Amino acid sequence: MSRPVPIEPLERFATRVASDPNRLSPLDIAIDIQRTFDPNLSEPHVRSAVAALIDAAPAIERLPSATAAATALCEYLHDQEGFIGNATHYYQAENSYIGEVLRCRTGIPISLSVVYVSVATGRGLTASGINFPRTYLVGLWHAGQRAVLDPFEGRVLSTTECAERLIESSDGTRDDLTNALTPATTITFAVRMLSNLKSIFLDAQHYDQALACCQRILLLTPDSPRDIYDLAVSCEQLGSPDAALLELRRLRTMLTDDGVRHALDKKIKVVAEAGRPTLH
Repeated sequence: MSRPVPIEPLERFATRVASDPNRLSPLDIAIDIQRTFDPNLSEPHVRSAVAALIDAAPAIERLPSATAAATALCEYLHDQEGFIGNATHYYQAENSYIGEVLRCRTGIPISLSVVYVSVATGRGLTASGINFPRTYLVGLWHAGQRAVLDPFEGRVLSTTECAERLIESSDGTRDDLTNALTPATTITFAVRMLSNLKSIFLDAQHYDQALACCQRILLLTPDSPRDIYDLAVSCEQLGSPDAALLELRRLRTMLTDDGVRHALDKKIKVVAEAGRPTLH
């Protein structure tokens, strides 16, 4: 069973984020996601910490090329400020919480990207997350050029390294590199961050938190089959078979693969039978 945790009402997330996500920065989204599970998060403290990093950053905007600016940004945040990837405890929810990332100086690629993008944009440059396969990268545009950096390793990547990573991920070929390096949309960023947390919560059987993630993902991408299914599983595990059946049956209408539909029918039957009252 999942442990008790304060979860902020879904309506607040819908009002702040899902109503108009494109007006929000990655930092805005990251704050709202942590606040979902930590209503006591001090937003002013987080924003003050980011502002301090921006103020203390070197004048990367004055450097002659995107690569030089990205290199200086990595040296500042990784080498000087100590922001590093948490390889030892990678699958901890705290690695996705921006307040914890700023406090502990550790995180996963996507949460560390928030710090890199915030500092770069705060210094007047154009920067964005990149929804790269298996990892999350950061793109920085300056002087008519683009540089790509890995916030987990704190270093700039060459085009060749990016291509090799794409091939190794089995998600594409070298010819797909342009698409793989496209800047992430706000919705893509939010969904990937929530999906990371959802996987952690499902693995830990914290179904109330997983349910909260699914609900928020589906506000942003309403027809995501994976998240509809995970929502149903969370409802089932939390003792709400009727809600689970509603989602499973909705999912079934979306499927076209007969094999998948057959497997889902078995799941629907199991949930329906488990939800029937025992006759005495």
